[in-house]
Amino acid sequence: MKDQKMRQRFPGISIPLLIAAIAVFAFQTAWATVWFLSPSFPNEGGKGFAQDLLSEFGGEDAVTAAQVVDRWKVVHPDEKGYVNLLKHFAPTDDKVVYALATFEVQSPGIAWWRFGSNDGIKVWVNGEAVYSFAGRRGAQKDGDECFCRVTAGINRVLLKIDNSTGDWGFYFRLAETFPQAAGTSACIASLTVPPVLLYGSQYPIEQWAFARVLNNGGEPLVGAMLRLQMNESLVAEVPVAELSPLSHFECRVRIVTRPPEAEQRIARTEAAVLLREQRIASAQSDEIALRAVHPLLTGLKDDDGILRFIHATDTHIVEEGTVLNDVQTADNLKAVVKGINGIEPQPDFVMVTGDLVLDSAPGLEYFGELMKPLEMPWVAIPGNHDKPGGEAAALRLFGKNGLPLYYSFDYAGYHIVALDGQPPSGSPVAGGLIPEEIEWLKRDLKLAENKETIILVHQHPLITAIGKQEGLVDWPELVAVLESFPQVKWLFCGHAHVDYFAIRNGIRYIMTTATAYQFSTKEVPYFANEAGVRLMEFKNGRATSRFLRVDGAWRDDPSVMDCPEFSLRIPEPASTTK
Repeated sequence: MKDQKMRQRFPGISIPLLIAAIAVFAFQTAWATVWFLSPSFPNEGGKGFAQDLLSEFGGEDAVTAAQVVDRWKVVHPDEKGYVNLLKHFAPTDDKVVYALATFEVQSPGIAWWRFGSNDGIKVWVNGEAVYSFAGRRGAQKDGDECFCRVTAGINRVLLKIDNSTGDWGFYFRLAETFPQAAGTSACIASLTVPPVLLYGSQYPIEQWAFARVLNNGGEPLVGAMLRLQMNESLVAEVPVAELSPLSHFECRVRIVTRPPEAEQRIARTEAAVLLREQRIASAQSDEIALRAVHPLLTGLKDDDGILRFIHATDTHIVEEGTVLNDVQTADNLKAVVKGINGIEPQPDFVMVTGDLVLDSAPGLEYFGELMKPLEMPWVAIPGNHDKPGGEAAALRLFGKNGLPLYYSFDYAGYHIVALDGQPPSGSPVAGGLIPEEIEWLKRDLKLAENKETIILVHQHPLITAIGKQEGLVDWPELVAVLESFPQVKWLFCGHAHVDYFAIRNGIRYIMTTATAYQFSTKEVPYFANEAGVRLMEFKNGRATSRFLRVDGAWRDDPSVMDCPEFSLRIPEPASTTK
């Protein structure tokens, strides 16, 4: 009897295809177990990706599973949720393909989809276009996300995946649903608040908070206001656009902090809260999230004149078990953390100067997990591979671990400045500082004129190209700013995956090799490129360097006090004043 009903729903379908049809309409609230793949279409110059190629089914916004169930190929994702399109098509260069599946939900609400693609992807849910990315990249699980409304019962998802050359495939899952609730309500789907830590520093800074508000209630949300509050002080607020039921709002809140008075310094146990007000007629506030102040930024270390820290860089974490250039990068980081924990006396902190991951949003989460066994505080800054999907993805790690994207703090009598060298709209490799960060840096260094200063940044500001890769672009202004402040004595960086020391105009540039895989670049006169981290000790006006290899053995470094003059060709820096 069930077969007869299904045949009435899908007339003319064979028994195997009937089974496939039942499977695709099954309850799929996580990874889709079945996808229908269209034939591949030409995509030279991206033309196929831009055009609607499903006119025979009424168009991309109208195609249904019933129309394709006996015409498109049935495929299953692997155990990780990945659909490898290379297994189903040949040739694959300059092609585009559609994939269709259905997901069942119990009640109407808002769905949170997470996915990744190689290369570009378009997403339709119930015929509504909800996401589009055009460009070349590798597929990262949960690298992208979007929200949209869904109905009770069956919801159809159509993907369009293009390929230029090389690998081709996608991940796609329903991460969570926010069912419609009775009455007026709203919730915070995600929140990132990195700037709260800046109250632990005596120097002002400008940063961004990121929030996403969902209205999963039954009535419009009118007159709502997001407020970011530190203790009793309101530091930022933004009005939320009028939200109809089952809709969402994304916002970035610009926060400008001011140096607190010395007697009002924020203790490490205090935190910031995000408040929301619902309707004007019945406003109320709810505590949404807390962010503790990072212990380093409170300045609670006694100024004993001895500073010991680990400089690590270029860990390039992706996902557990991933091999990059014949190296299990996660295993290298685990070994490094174990080795650092065994150092006596313990370093004051660990600084990781960027490229924590390799263009992987899941890798940012995994990096945070791998750093948890570390027995001392750690801080980090972004590199050119640390903003997969934009700045919001990076903030998930930095915000969660109490870190902004650039900041400064005092420790053991030294002033330490950590810079974000990759603008949000920058290229995948080239680095630079946005104008707001340069202006902040000038103010910060002016306030710290009486303290020997250490600069931390991902890319070397004097080496403008490494091999065939673009290095630093438009950085002469940074060099000019640093050289105009005599207290700036040190700059630590990575990016080139080699060890290299040099001095220029009183500033020592210390480049540390990667904890991951190594390069051998002819442009840089490096002296070593073994995987590991650097232990720096500053005492009595002098500094020493030792290198801890991944295998746990120590290597003696050349003298950092007697390092050679920088001799590589660089652009002439523009003149600037304090």
